Amino acid sequence: MEASEEKSRDELAYQSYKEYAQGDPNHFLARRGYFGTLARSDPRMKPECNRFLFCDDELASSITVFLWPVRFRGGEILAGLIGSVCTHPDHRRRGYIRMLMEDAKNFMRDEGVTVSWLYGKQSVYGPCGYDTFNNYSILAAEDFPGPETGLTLRPLDLVSDYAAVKEIYETWNAGAFGPTVRLDGDWKDRILAENSSRGGVAHFYSVVDSGGRVIAYCHRLSGGNIGEFGALDEKSAARALPVIAREFGGHIQFCFDHAKVENGAKMANAKISRKQEAHGMWLVINGSRLGLPEHASHTELFSLLQKERFTYYSADHF
Repeated sequence: MEASEEKSRDELAYQSYKEYAQGDPNHFLARRGYFGTLARSDPRMKPECNRFLFCDDELASSITVFLWPVRFRGGEILAGLIGSVCTHPDHRRRGYIRMLMEDAKNFMRDEGVTVSWLYGKQSVYGPCGYDTFNNYSILAAEDFPGPETGLTLRPLDLVSDYAAVKEIYETWNAGAFGPTVRLDGDWKDRILAENSSRGGVAHFYSVVDSGGRVIAYCHRLSGGNIGEFGALDEKSAARALPVIAREFGGHIQFCFDHAKVENGAKMANAKISRKQEAHGMWLVINGSRLGLPEHASHTELFSLLQKERFTYYSADHF
């Protein structure tokens, strides 16, 4: 993509996706420029991350590759997240997406990507080499004791809480596999931005002690689910989770798995349960960076994701 083509990309995405809004004018897919705003909120975005296909000089199809480092065994690997996949209604069923996906895979190899994933239909992306990860683990906890006095759950304050929450995110996720390595631009323009469709500061809460210190935070989703949680340490998690549970009617449904969350809930004497669900479609670009064969199979990759308890937070959804 060149700078002069950005408006054309935004219009293509709008024309391609507006039907999924089903006439709801408040749906994020009914907003012109939504996908452009999403791309511009990524501090790592480069023009070449937007891959275009033209037909008779008309922009017919495009995809965007988000190049995000994710944590793995104390270090990080580069993930290629495929989003904003669109073809104008007048150009569908001509194989354009498959052509663009091959181009994107070559681009990701050149950029040093280890693994790629996206969210879509098997019928569309299966022929491109992607397969669905059906055993993503999520946690639930209930039967928490009453919270200790002096702890409060309140909306996250961008002025007073940001530095503490950012530091908690870093230390809490240091040993996890999956959480994105977030820059200030990620936090301020994507995660906590007021116009965010997945996160937004209005959906984040801090747990503070009687001295006003932030000991934990969470991202509250609709239905009382938790899309993200972090604490100073597991002991702080054990103190904070009962406060959150009280607000949620005694039961917390996490949209992820995380060893420290489980340990904190157990320290609070809560009852733990776990189940598996589908989470995206995946492709190995270079398995050697994961300790797997370079051209690892989906089975090998999915076994690793389960073993390492892959964690992905809702606010990072692309």
